[in-house]
Order: sequence, then C-alpha cells, then structure tokens
Amino acid sequence: MSSSLKTVIANPGTNTPESFISAPTADTTVLFESGSGWGSYATDSYVANYPNSSFAAIFYNLSTTAQMEEAIDLAQQRNLLGYGVGAFDQYWRQLRE
Repeated sequence: MSSSLKTVIANPGTNTPESFISAPTADTTVLFESGSGWGSYATDSYVANYPNSSFAAIFYNLSTTAQMEEAIDLAQQRNLLGYGVGAFDQYWRQLRE
C-alpha cells in the first residue's frame, strides 16, 4: 500500500527537543497550543536555525481580528507559522444557527 500523504504535522503542543525536529519526524511541528500564555511563550534557541515552515503555533480564545493579527505577528517574530482558532467564534455560531 502506498501512502498519499503530502504533509505530516506533529502536534506535541509544547517545546520539543531538537532531535525530534532534525530526525525529521514531521514536516511541521506545533510547538505551542493553548488558549493562554502565547504572549509570554518563548521558543527554544534552535528554532531560529530552521525554516519557519518547520514550526507552528495554535492559539485559542482570540475574540477579535486584531488579537489574531497580533498573535500571528508574534508567531512570525518567533519563527513559527501561526494558526489562530476562535477569532470568529460568534460568526461561525451564527452560520450554524
């Protein structure tokens, strides 16, 4: 059986030993996943040595577009791709009703 996987994303959701990245075990590794603490989160120093496509962050509880934009800007500064979840919760609730 052949695999048709194009991209593999690992999600430990926290800082990860560099050996996990350099192996490599995935195309992209999620180093942060939480509804709080993103503003004070710090990546390990080795993250700067890899392309930002190697890392991602998932942040929740963003209630405005401005909060999402700020979180994504911080992700880019930290050499991570940023993914926000929850900025448009009210919008999605309205669509489901």
